[in-house]
Amino acid sequence: MRNLKGSLRLGVFACAIVSVLALSACGGGSGSSSSSATGGSSTAGGEASGGGESSAGGVSAVAQAAVDKYKESPTKIGPSKPVGKPIPSGKKIAYVNCGAEACNNVGESMEKAAKVLNWELVQINTEPTPQAIQAAFTQALREEPDGIAELGFDKVSFERQLAEMNAKNIPVLAATGTDESGSGIDLQIIGSPTQEESTRVLADKVIVDAGGEGDIGIVELTAYPSIKIYSASFRQEVEKACPACTTTTLQVQPTSIGKDAPTLITNWLRANPDIHHVFLSLDQLGSGLSAALKGAGVEAPKIYSKAPGAEGLAALESGETTAAVPGPTPEVGWQFMDAFARSFTGQSFAEDEKWTSLVLWSSEYENLPTDKTLPVIAGYEKQYETLWGK
Repeated sequence: MRNLKGSLRLGVFACAIVSVLALSACGGGSGSSSSSATGGSSTAGGEASGGGESSAGGVSAVAQAAVDKYKESPTKIGPSKPVGKPIPSGKKIAYVNCGAEACNNVGESMEKAAKVLNWELVQINTEPTPQAIQAAFTQALREEPDGIAELGFDKVSFERQLAEMNAKNIPVLAATGTDESGSGIDLQIIGSPTQEESTRVLADKVIVDAGGEGDIGIVELTAYPSIKIYSASFRQEVEKACPACTTTTLQVQPTSIGKDAPTLITNWLRANPDIHHVFLSLDQLGSGLSAALKGAGVEAPKIYSKAPGAEGLAALESGETTAAVPGPTPEVGWQFMDAFARSFTGQSFAEDEKWTSLVLWSSEYENLPTDKTLPVIAGYEKQYETLWGK
């Protein structure tokens, strides 16, 4: 059963790791709900949402194939070409750390990679407020680094500092943001296309488990563009691959995480008893949900989530969560350093555009990580060391 331990950090995760384009939304309001449907059903407001003609239930071969493809954890990292040149030592990298669990895991992995390369890593911790983010990137510039990396921030939140970084030819690397590579951000790892693909796979898993019919619940965290993008891809995949399915959406504000989110979701499920499968657009929305459902006498649906942390991993292990797709993983830290190494040896970032760590985690597949930092690829460090000639 999930608990609320570390709930303060969940708010940080919600505001920083996903996107900070709408940081002002972190400051107020309680959860609110709305509903929509595919398959031609009516929304709460009475408007029809077209999703194709309804048909008898059944799992499409395409959905089943997608699920089967991602049951196995990948074994190879994205980059495959050796750096091929001596990597200079003594480089200084600044990492703006959002303070969430995933950001900390990436920072720790960068520390390990820095030791292998004989580089210095400076971690600058921040909080999800506009002022704190501005201050963190200003501090990153003051460090006069050879490169800057960040996780989950969109460039609009530090445009002035980014312009200065670009003017000084400091490579700026990011992960999980909505900005494309080459837009002032030199490299975006796990950008929107990858996020959308991973969420479509999770939708296919729900369709398979639902037998190709029924109402599928979506709990969407509001205010963040990246979550809106991949929640839409989940909904579109259901519409495309499951014409006998409908979707009903509950919107929850960031301030509800670790607070009243379990109550909001429980009340919503009580009002929608035909929902037996629920997608959490951010795994932390499920913190405390099991206890809330049990206390209210509401039957627990099957839960599917995006970006679990250590608590989410425990829920997967126990079966409380049926399946999940990872968010940022420790491999990101080493891929950051690989990209810097190629830049410092006069090469492009093209090799590090690749990201192969897509997997569908579930206890039924016996593929859950044993390391609480949640790596997807076993032995990824050695693979990078080989590319670096170490």
